[in-house]
Amino acid sequence: MDAAVSQPQHQEDVERTLQQGFRLLRFPPALEQAFLQSLYAERTIKLVLAAVISSGLFSSILLTDLLMSDSPIRLGLMLRMGLFAPFVLTTAWLMHRMARPRLTEWLVAPMALVACAIVCLLALVGAQGLVFAKLTELMVIVIYVGVFTRFWPMVAIAVGAMAMQQATAAAIPGLEPGLQQGNTLLMITTLSFSLYASYVREHNARLTYLMGEREQALRASIHQGNQQLQDMARTDALTGVPNRRAFDEAMAQHLAAPPAPAMALLMVDVDHFKAYNDLHGHQAGDRCLCEVASTLSACLRRPMDMLARWGGEEFVVMLSRADEATARQVAERICTAVAERGMAHGRSPTAPVVTVSVGVAMWRATQPVDAEAWLQAADAALYEAKAAGRHRVVMHHDCGGSA
Repeated sequence: MDAAVSQPQHQEDVERTLQQGFRLLRFPPALEQAFLQSLYAERTIKLVLAAVISSGLFSSILLTDLLMSDSPIRLGLMLRMGLFAPFVLTTAWLMHRMARPRLTEWLVAPMALVACAIVCLLALVGAQGLVFAKLTELMVIVIYVGVFTRFWPMVAIAVGAMAMQQATAAAIPGLEPGLQQGNTLLMITTLSFSLYASYVREHNARLTYLMGEREQALRASIHQGNQQLQDMARTDALTGVPNRRAFDEAMAQHLAAPPAPAMALLMVDVDHFKAYNDLHGHQAGDRCLCEVASTLSACLRRPMDMLARWGGEEFVVMLSRADEATARQVAERICTAVAERGMAHGRSPTAPVVTVSVGVAMWRATQPVDAEAWLQAADAALYEAKAAGRHRVVMHHDCGGSA
């Protein structure tokens, strides 16, 4: 799906999700993927760092195993450093290498459950009186992973940790029921707070993402609206070509830039346009101006050339990097092309169709130029063309010397 289609759909999903809520911490599929992808790099770094730290912390708890006999300490060393540490570091490497955000989040669960299983095993082989003290380590694991784990992986960890705690306590006969019940209550309390904290944290992260997407869309809409207003302020409403304001800005930019070898300014006037309006009506006159603007635009050589409506039935053309021969060629092409449009003009003494007159003023980089003087030179050339009978091109002396 291309961006033009997917972006509106994305914003629609954002608004609908904000309205309907997301109590189960799930977005529509495409939005869910975008959310996970937006945080993937940051989350991967955080999860990998947490995994590496957990490997060191879990191994350091070997000190608690010293409360037991020599056999459990050797078993603890093997399980904590020989099994858990390589497993966690391998999983962290997979997190870093994979580009699957959802799977990366769920890889926290097997690491936490392996740690819980090791704790329960050490509790079973240790001194019977220290079983529940040892099982307290499960709560430490739950609290630790609850700090950075997403809610649904945390649910899986909570269910697994609780099942292991209950199974371990049930596997040791003769334990004081009060101790077992108290440890279970502490475990349930720990899991409840961890799940609640995980839920609130992820809910806030998702809400922040949705609000950010809405704000970004609003900014884009405002920017687009401002751009449209700017374009409208620089575009002639009738013909669709740039207006005088846009032309003035473009001319200022051209004159401020490194000079081209030569440039030309063409003033174009529709011959006997008032008579055309009087005969055919103003609506026909508007259509005529649109046809002329379209014809002039087609006569330009390249994007750097610019056409604008100067006012009324007058247009102006700026040709960049154009010598006198090129400017005359373009001006003659404009005259010919407009006449060949064949727009009937019943009151023109010049021709039976709509024609234009063109005045051309040159500017060379070797001479200083003033924008107003340049425009006046082109206008003077246009006046000469109209005085000489119209439907023709007149070249004026350039602004710095003779053409």
